[in-house]
Amino acid sequence: MGVKPEVGGVQFKRRDMLSQMHVLSDTQFKEFRGTLFQALGYEMRPLQADSGTGADFELAQGGRLVVVRCKQQQSTQTVVGETAVRDLLGVVTRHGADRGIFCVNGYFSTRAMTWAAGTCIELMDAAEIMRLWSAHADEVSLPAVAQPREWS
Repeated sequence: MGVKPEVGGVQFKRRDMLSQMHVLSDTQFKEFRGTLFQALGYEMRPLQADSGTGADFELAQGGRLVVVRCKQQQSTQTVVGETAVRDLLGVVTRHGADRGIFCVNGYFSTRAMTWAAGTCIELMDAAEIMRLWSAHADEVSLPAVAQPREWS
């Protein structure tokens, strides 16, 4: 059984949810994100990790193709910069996708957010992931390996 943002009628605090995302492995974080996108109505196709595509999975919905890159940060202090976000635009082009989504369990730099604005790249940081997770708690849980911490 996985960890949900609400268990037994008690909602996890934001720091509990964030700490849960940070104990996941890269693979677990990608699986969690894929499950969340499926809850949002997307069909998901995982891509081989060593395929060199620059994307972790593809999403399809209503005839539109979206490529997704997930980056698991081990620290909330680490931010994803503009270069990594720009690279995703090349991935979108190579895949012939309509847009790209960059998911990170941390945050994006101001330059990355400024650059992505007005492009076909959507940035999903920890706050957005937690918001979506809370909204779909009945359908999506973290892998069981991530157990809630006791907070004093």
